[in-house]
Amino acid sequence: METIVNKEPPDKRTRPDRAAKIKDRKNGKENVVKCTLSRIIADKDNKDVIIKVIKERVDSVSKKTYLAGVAVNRILKEVFEGVPDAQLHTVSVPSVDQNFIRQLMVGSRQAHMETRDATVERFFHNNYWFREKIEGREVIVKKKKQYVGAIARYDGDRNLYSHASKKYLTNFNSHYRVHLSTWIKKFVYSKENRILAKEFKDEHGIDETVFHRYLLYDIHSWGVKEDLIAIHSLLPERTKMLLKIQHSILGRDKINRQWLKCVSNSAKMIRYNVFINRYLEATEDEGYAKLVNIAPIPTVKHAFITIDTDGLLGVLKDVGLIESLEKTLTNKEHWESVFDVENIRSTGKVNLLSSNLPAACRLQSGKDEGMLRGSSA
Repeated sequence: METIVNKEPPDKRTRPDRAAKIKDRKNGKENVVKCTLSRIIADKDNKDVIIKVIKERVDSVSKKTYLAGVAVNRILKEVFEGVPDAQLHTVSVPSVDQNFIRQLMVGSRQAHMETRDATVERFFHNNYWFREKIEGREVIVKKKKQYVGAIARYDGDRNLYSHASKKYLTNFNSHYRVHLSTWIKKFVYSKENRILAKEFKDEHGIDETVFHRYLLYDIHSWGVKEDLIAIHSLLPERTKMLLKIQHSILGRDKINRQWLKCVSNSAKMIRYNVFINRYLEATEDEGYAKLVNIAPIPTVKHAFITIDTDGLLGVLKDVGLIESLEKTLTNKEHWESVFDVENIRSTGKVNLLSSNLPAACRLQSGKDEGMLRGSSA
């Protein structure tokens, strides 16, 4: 096994994106005001109906986001079924992008042929119960094809799912970038390696912390220091084999912030998730192996949604305030016809509405005019 000696100090951590965000805030480009949704509805006569209609959309988006998370887990698990640990690095992982997630939320029946995802189509075909929840069950009523039994869709809700899929994709990518080192530590400090560390101390006089540090540095490819090099030759063949498998999955590049952000490494982290779950199941005492979902599953709750102007028109149509989804006013006029923005206006122009139903909401200024994020407690 090749051992890398690296005496150079680690690179200083920098976050230019965070520094830019702080600078933007100082320039007054963003204002946040907290309030209740009911306070900012200008149409008091229809306030309860408007809140009810928004809650219905929140409920549907929440349920479909949860089901999409379940589906992504099942799809990825099926890809690795029957593949030996030593060959995990050869598995082709499906490309999980916004289109992939969105089709799991709303189905692919109405998607253009060129944008239909083959993996999603195959999953729908093999899991009829899921397709029925998302797209509905086909029935013939008066010689016309209809679909029943699906989670409700509403007028103007198309972009609700675009925003929801984008948010899930962000959580999906963060799931691996944030937790990879934690998963590696699950191996380093596993029951098997804790026992091995004690044996090393008794037989070779190597402190347990030094043994664990060697494994940690080796798997991360941080460069093993000279005082740790001798440990490798003393390792049992099984441990050497496990380290070799992990390097076949993660590669030999140094795992740092840049590595974690690299899109091409996402599949490696997914494969490593599969490896560590299998390892823990095989080595930890029954009931003590704390496994990790291969992909994040949103909890069953009313989560945030994002409503653009098209979504707002759908709300107004369901309330009965307009007859069609056609825009008859400017975006700003449509929003101000429903929400009393002036009532809570802070310094600067407020364009973004973020609401948390029914308890709290945030109004934010920004470039995208007419956005409302709402969630129901």
